[in-house]
Amino acid sequence: MPGTSAGVFVSGLPWEPLLRQAQVPCSGGQRSPFTPRQSRAWVLLRVTPIVNNTYLLYSPFPSRGNWHPMRLPRIHHPAALICGARIDLSEDAAHHLARVLRLSPGAPLIVFNGAGGEYQAAIVAFGKRGVSVEIGAFCPTEREAPLPMWLAQGISRGERMDYTIQKAVELGVSRLVPLFTERCTVQLDTARLAKRLQHWRGVAVAACEQCGRNRVPEIASAVPLGEWLERPAEGLRLVLDPESEQSLGHLPSPNGPVILMIGPEGGLSEQELRLAAQSNYRSLRLGPRTLRTETAAVAALAAVLTRWGDFR
Repeated sequence: MPGTSAGVFVSGLPWEPLLRQAQVPCSGGQRSPFTPRQSRAWVLLRVTPIVNNTYLLYSPFPSRGNWHPMRLPRIHHPAALICGARIDLSEDAAHHLARVLRLSPGAPLIVFNGAGGEYQAAIVAFGKRGVSVEIGAFCPTEREAPLPMWLAQGISRGERMDYTIQKAVELGVSRLVPLFTERCTVQLDTARLAKRLQHWRGVAVAACEQCGRNRVPEIASAVPLGEWLERPAEGLRLVLDPESEQSLGHLPSPNGPVILMIGPEGGLSEQELRLAAQSNYRSLRLGPRTLRTETAAVAALAAVLTRWGDFR
């Protein structure tokens, strides 16, 4: 069997004529050339209902011999979801589904509200400002990291902060706190900060849609580093310091969340590192090379997951 897999959805009954059009038999498992655009490989398909008359053709992952569904679009809808209900998604979701993915009524998708689990769904209709979907079966799927991780991140400029938030969410951070530090060059008044916070939370939602998480992590309001250090917190507290002599391998297993504090461009000042030490933060070095702030966050989280999380 070829080393590729594929899947398509079929809207409406019966589905047999569509398979006949592909010149394949129509009983039980089917051999059909439904494959990615540039592949002529033949794969074994089976058919499963999603919502009402919408069906999903599953295909095997040949290297493992298991059945896997085609990748479905995932949409976050921050409201209560009920099986069998019809809901209207946002204008942004409608644009993504209709203009970017070019889906049609009947197409299957996954909808989640961030509280855990996800729902199978199918598009009912597109409107001028939104899209209506019908909610199907609930799936109690969880993809959260087994180790709670918090990231206290010095605010960096523009796309660097977006990148940090996106990758932190993908890696499983459960809480992210933007910090104003001595070397932070981003100046935001109250209105601009509120707008930026809303943008960062949107980045987190989009990352959840992409990576499969069904719980949207908290993006807390930005605070000065000194105020953050005054807050009580349990768990293993770590602050990145390129001058530290301590590596992750010498630290004890955490009893509670791992709290990582990382500076912005230019890092944390010596005074800030001293204050962190007084608040029971352990300094940590990630190798002999100096990392950019957005690289440091990704590397530190991946190292923590490798040491104590689900990268093992």
